[in-house]
Amino acid sequence: MVDETTLETRLCKAFCADLKVRAVEDGFAIATPFTDESGDRMTFFAVREVDGWLLADDGDYLASLIGAGIDIETSQRGDMLDRILREADAYWDRDTFEIKSSRVSDDDHLPDRAIRFLSGLLRTRDLSLMTREAVRATFRDDARKALFERLAGLADIEEGAPVSKSLEDIPADFLVSPRGPGNTAAIFVVTRNERLMEALLLQAEAQAQNVQNLSVIALLEDTNFSAISRKNLKRAHNRLDGVPVFRGDERAAIESIVRVARLEAAG
Repeated sequence: MVDETTLETRLCKAFCADLKVRAVEDGFAIATPFTDESGDRMTFFAVREVDGWLLADDGDYLASLIGAGIDIETSQRGDMLDRILREADAYWDRDTFEIKSSRVSDDDHLPDRAIRFLSGLLRTRDLSLMTREAVRATFRDDARKALFERLAGLADIEEGAPVSKSLEDIPADFLVSPRGPGNTAAIFVVTRNERLMEALLLQAEAQAQNVQNLSVIALLEDTNFSAISRKNLKRAHNRLDGVPVFRGDERAAIESIVRVARLEAAG
């Protein structure tokens, strides 16, 4: 049975095995065991200065957020970033976008400060998650508004509803039931692979159960498919009833849903 000493030893060994320190011109490059969204190992630098040490990343992370149009200065994300960095005794350079520590006074303090700095770097990655969730929520709200406005009088719309009892494990974001002629439309609001796979799964299960008069539709936000694999996107185009793109052509995207589901006003 593992005791606390054995577990501590194993954890230290596992952590240190993937921690790499390499000497560079001005100090050290420190590659950590942790990876970012692209799969690259998170790396930061210990830079030797006249009066001590400076810890810094390469500036790519914050630059990528700013390049994506994300406000990290005046928004809620900016407040969160500043709070995280203060707790790590760090700040971000407005000119280089690097995250930097305050001065580390001597060699003895460097390891402890490096761990504290790394903790801050890891926590800043929550900004990406916060951004994705906010974007997802905004997209869903905008799609909801457009659907309810266009389909008023044509169909009833349920949110988070399954197509049938036998398919209750795969609820659609919006289940559109026609009041007149037309198909039931199961609409999935897709911003990531998992949701697209659920739409594909519903299509396959509905076909296996011989469900009639059902249109399965994946509503994409835009043509930036960084969070959706090309393989899954190709499957969606080939197997789903519709894969409209919402942003920039919202009205046409909703009209394509009306056409695919063959929704008509009740006579």
